[in-house]
Amino acid sequence: MAWIKYGKIGSFILGMSFIGLAIFTFENPVTVLRLLVIFFSIVLILKGIFELYSDKNMKQWSGYYSNLIALIGIIDLLIGTFFFSHLTLGMFVLPFAFATWLILFFSIRCFRIVEAKELNTVYRNSLFVVNSLGIIIGFLFLFNPTISALTLIFWIGISFLLFGITRLKYAMNKN
Repeated sequence: MAWIKYGKIGSFILGMSFIGLAIFTFENPVTVLRLLVIFFSIVLILKGIFELYSDKNMKQWSGYYSNLIALIGIIDLLIGTFFFSHLTLGMFVLPFAFATWLILFFSIRCFRIVEAKELNTVYRNSLFVVNSLGIIIGFLFLFNPTISALTLIFWIGISFLLFGITRLKYAMNKN
C-alpha cells in the first residue's frame, strides 16, 4: 500500500514539474527555441555516431558495407555540430524545417488516403480535407517563419501542460 502512496507523490511532483515547464515555455519562447535547437543538434550528433558505429559493425558482422549509411552519418554529425555551434542560425532554420515537415507529413497522408479504397467515402473525404488544410498551413508557416516558431513552441507548451494535468489527475485519484 505504501508504494501506491509514493507513486502518487511521484506523479504529483512530475505533474507539477511539467506544469511549471509549460509555464516556462510560454514565458520564454526564445530560450525554448534555443534549447530546442540544442536538443536537435545533440540528437543529430548522436544519430551520426550511431550510424557510423552501426555501419562499421555491419561490415564486421555481415561483410556488407554501405557507403550511404556512412555518408548519412557523416552528414548528420556535420549538421549537428554546425547547428550546435551556430545556435542563432539554427533558430532561424528550425521554423522552416518545421514547416517543411508539416508539408511532407500531410502530403504523404493525402497520398495514403487516396490509396485506401476500403474507407467510407465520407470519412475519406473528411480526412482528405483535413490533410489538405495541413498542407496549406504548412505553406503558410513556410512563408511566415515567426508564426511557425511560435506555433512549435505553443505545441510544446500545450503538450507539457496536458501531460502535467494528466499526472496531477492520476495523483489526485483516490483509487
